[in-house]
Amino acid sequence: MLLWQAGAEPTFGDVLRNVASSGLFAVPDALRPNVDRDLSLDAVEEDGDDEADRQTQKATAIDEFLAAPFLQIAPYAAYVSGKAHFDTHQGVKGLEFSRVMVIMDDVEARGFLFSYAKLFGGKEAGDASVESTRRLFYVTCSRAERSLALVAYSTQPDLVRQFVLREKWFESEEVVAGVPT
Repeated sequence: MLLWQAGAEPTFGDVLRNVASSGLFAVPDALRPNVDRDLSLDAVEEDGDDEADRQTQKATAIDEFLAAPFLQIAPYAAYVSGKAHFDTHQGVKGLEFSRVMVIMDDVEARGFLFSYAKLFGGKEAGDASVESTRRLFYVTCSRAERSLALVAYSTQPDLVRQFVLREKWFESEEVVAGVPT
């Protein structure tokens, strides 16, 4: 409990190192290298080796997880157990909610199968990622029983606005570009 003293907010890494040093629990082998490792000494080598790239990506993901505040454990547990008030776009298929807010952000999604930028940018129908995104967009929008809010992060909000109005998905007064004041 000393980790939380004086209002401190420890990370998952802080808790892991504390558990390891106290011997409270056995640290899984997969996390053992992270207990004593000095992240500043890590160097990423670009050698084109696919296995090395996968290992680097895995190590980076673990490092990012361990840098997250430990106070996120309860919301994370609620999310993975299906008790959170939010879900992925794919996770809501077949469900209904009184109110729905859909967050569309290609950068944060880090995916390659879906692209809202391509969909709203008017990319040709038939493009696999556009068709996948169109189906996903339908799934998310059709979950709402009473109200629906869509938030699309875009470097070109005017293109998004023009597209949804041209397609007659929304009325002009329903589309707000930028941050409302």
